[in-house]
Amino acid sequence: MGKLYLFNLTSFLLTGLCVQLVCCMFSEVAADSRLSSRLTQIYAELESMEADKAPAKAGVILCGLGFSASQQRRPTR
Repeated sequence: MGKLYLFNLTSFLLTGLCVQLVCCMFSEVAADSRLSSRLTQIYAELESMEADKAPAKAGVILCGLGFSASQQRRPTR
């Protein structure tokens, strides 16, 4: 998977979590428990897909496709 795809997926998951956090700030304790459980699930998903290693993995793939390190650092559109 490319850097941008994993970044977008991670951002999507974390944005959803932030929305849940804001909503739960004003609700009951049971909601806090659900939020805590969901947060644990999200972190487990990120850990299982090794999201922290995504930039390095994408760099190896892009290098194999002929992209130099400077080309990889260029911003995308």
